[in-house]
Amino acid sequence: MHLQALAKWRFIPREWPQDFREQVLNMSFLEITALFNNDSQLSKAQRQGLQAKTVLDFIADFYLVRNAGTLAFADISQATQQTYQTMANLLNNNTRCVVSSDNKGKNICQLKSALTQAFSIYDNLNHALPDRCLIIDMSENKSLQNCATDTASP
Repeated sequence: MHLQALAKWRFIPREWPQDFREQVLNMSFLEITALFNNDSQLSKAQRQGLQAKTVLDFIADFYLVRNAGTLAFADISQATQQTYQTMANLLNNNTRCVVSSDNKGKNICQLKSALTQAFSIYDNLNHALPDRCLIIDMSENKSLQNCATDTASP
């Protein structure tokens, strides 16, 4: 996928810290949750979904949604969206982060914070106003219209 290559070689190096990239991009969500969460409340299907998706998969989809809007959801399966929702819930429900004395805990807390913010942005993009049908009509001084709200017929 072209956007995954763009995400990996352009967006991620520019927008994500190097230590984050090196440590977690290829980790599965299940491995990430093991760092700061007790996953005992997860169903077998949720565990499988979390094991199947990596942080890189999510970030590539994040940029797909950011750049293509709701059109991106045609390329992101329902199962993947459900896995992302499960991960977002796990991050949001685990409000404490314990910093260990070896400073490793600090990195885990930073990782949790970064992923929580990314999932929040993804969720906001997911629930944004429809953008599938947008009309730009400069002839009648109506620069932007949403097709769903435009009820005028010619």
